[in-house]
Amino acid sequence: MEETNKYNKNAVFMLLLFLLILAFFAGGFYYASLANSSSDILTIEELNNSSRKVKKAYRIALTERYALEKIPCYCNCFDKHKSLKDCFIKKVYKSGKVIYDKHGSSCTTCIDEAFMVHKLLSKDFSLKRIRHLIDKKFKDYGIPTRTSF
Repeated sequence: MEETNKYNKNAVFMLLLFLLILAFFAGGFYYASLANSSSDILTIEELNNSSRKVKKAYRIALTERYALEKIPCYCNCFDKHKSLKDCFIKKVYKSGKVIYDKHGSSCTTCIDEAFMVHKLLSKDFSLKRIRHLIDKKFKDYGIPTRTSF
């Protein structure tokens, strides 16, 4: 009986040690991912200090974000983003707060695509037609995001 208790205590100790080590590593990975994700956030100050063209691209992305969700980006950001919208906007909260992605501020392909979408929407082109024209124009720029329509 005493040997069984000793065995149970050792098993419990080993399990707790394993869980402690697991929690330590999981916490480290979590905080590392937070640190990496904050570096790709564009602050309001950075946006305000950007060129007029960049500011307009972000304004387009915000006002036309539902259209940009249906448009692939061709700048090879497919491993980070799902659509052209993601190059500019990380999240829009119900409160109206917007978290901007820094990528769109320095990517001419993303900016050019956003301007083209805006121009074609202003001419009442359908999203299907816009997507076709974007695909046609930017197909040789890089691997597109896997954007569903």
